[in-house]
Amino acid sequence: MWKPLIKCSIVGGIVVFMISWLVLPWHTATLNTFENEQAVVGALLANAPKDGIYVIPDMNKEAQTQAQPSDNGSYGNEEPAAGTPYVFANIVRTAPGKEAMTKSIVIGVISQMIGAFIVTFLLLKAKAMKYGKRVGFVTILGLFLGLMSALPMWNWWAFPAGFTIVSILDPLIAWFFGGLVIAKLVK
Repeated sequence: MWKPLIKCSIVGGIVVFMISWLVLPWHTATLNTFENEQAVVGALLANAPKDGIYVIPDMNKEAQTQAQPSDNGSYGNEEPAAGTPYVFANIVRTAPGKEAMTKSIVIGVISQMIGAFIVTFLLLKAKAMKYGKRVGFVTILGLFLGLMSALPMWNWWAFPAGFTIVSILDPLIAWFFGGLVIAKLVK
């Protein structure tokens, strides 16, 4: 059991990573840019005291408002001011350089290898199937991965529909191709 697990983890993980990041062209296609990037960077650095996730409107303030009675004694949900954008941002003060990109690629490939290990393990535990059904099994796992990771972000953080669709289709397509390889290697 270990030999196909190791082989499929390595080969499947590399195939999935390559399809996702080198073949599919859409990772940056759904990202927008700011009109005046330097002004936004200045505002972020001036108002985000440390690295981490920031949101507008302030959810902590909203939670405190709901937990404490207002002047009239009611527990209200304060609406953000009209025109306030909804923002979900990850602030990292130092832009990654070439070393960080290499590190991210290595971690990305290893992450996909871990995914391929889990997929192969599940495939080995499933009942005997012909090649096409094994590919379908792995593809459905890719769809599951996309749906369960992208839909909550769309629902809770208002990620745009285009970004969400790409986030669902990417693992579906990548794991279909990974499934072609893994299903061939798993007997």
